[in-house]
Amino acid sequence: MSPRPVARLAAGLVVLATAATSAAVAQIYPPLPARYTLSPDARDVRAAWVNPAGLALDREASIGADVTADRTTGSFRLAQYGASLQSANLAFAWCHSRYPGGLGSNAYVLAVGLGDEVLSAGVARRWFRGGRNTSAWDLALRGRASASTDLSLVWRMIGSPWVRDSVLRRWPAGIVPGVGLRLLGGHLQLAAETELRTDLGGVREVRFGATLVPTRSLAVTLRGDLSPRFARRGFAVAVTWRQAGSRVAVASMMPSSGASLDAVGAAGSIVASPPARRLR
Repeated sequence: MSPRPVARLAAGLVVLATAATSAAVAQIYPPLPARYTLSPDARDVRAAWVNPAGLALDREASIGADVTADRTTGSFRLAQYGASLQSANLAFAWCHSRYPGGLGSNAYVLAVGLGDEVLSAGVARRWFRGGRNTSAWDLALRGRASASTDLSLVWRMIGSPWVRDSVLRRWPAGIVPGVGLRLLGGHLQLAAETELRTDLGGVREVRFGATLVPTRSLAVTLRGDLSPRFARRGFAVAVTWRQAGSRVAVASMMPSSGASLDAVGAAGSIVASPPARRLR
C-alpha cells in the first residue's frame, strides 16, 4: 500500500475524531500517555504508565515532558504537567494534576521491563501524593502470539490506592487483557483491551484503538473508551512524530457526544538512543 492513500486515511481519522467533541466532565486525570495509548501498543517510556512489560521492547534513552489543558471550568486552563526519564528498560515518570477549586495531586511511577518481542514481563510501583500518601503496584505480561498478533495482560493498581481528583477516592485494582494486530505490512495497527474487576465479576471499561503509520516517522492514533458510566465514555486522537534524536506527540480528548473540544495535550522527548524499530 503506497504512503499517499494511508496518509489520506490518517487525515480523515483526525477530522472525524475532532468533530466528535464536547465539554469536559470532572473526573480523575490519567497521565497523558494513558489517555491515548493501549496496553498492547505501549513500548517506550509511555509504557511506564500503561504496560511496564513494553519497556523491554524499545530500549531507548530519553528525557521528556508533557502538558495538558482542559475545559472543566468552561475555558481552557492548565490541568496537568509531568516529566519522564528512560534508560534502556528502566523508566521513571511524574505527573502533577490541577483540579478546579485549587486541589492538586502528584503521581510517580518507577517501572522496569524484562524480555524481548517474543515474551516480556514488567513491574511498576506507583506513588500518589495529595490528601493521602498511598501506593500501588502494576504487574504485566506481553507476548507475540503470531507474526501479526500481540497479547498483553496487566494487573493494574494492586493495593487499590486512595487517589485525589475533585474528591479523594479509593481507586480499585483491575485486570486488563489486551490484543494487538498489525495489518498492511504494519501501516495499520489495531488494538483492544478490557478492564475487568479483579474477581472477574464484571467489566469496568472497554477500549479500542487504531493507529495508521504512513511513514517511519509519523503515526496517527484514534482511541475509543466505552464504559457503563457515561462520563467516562469518549475518544482520543493523537499524532506522534519521531525523528532521529526526538519524539513529539499531540493529543486531543473528547467525550462521546457534543460539539466542543474536551482537552488537549502535548509531549516531547529528547531521545539519545532512538530504536531501530518502526514507530508504533
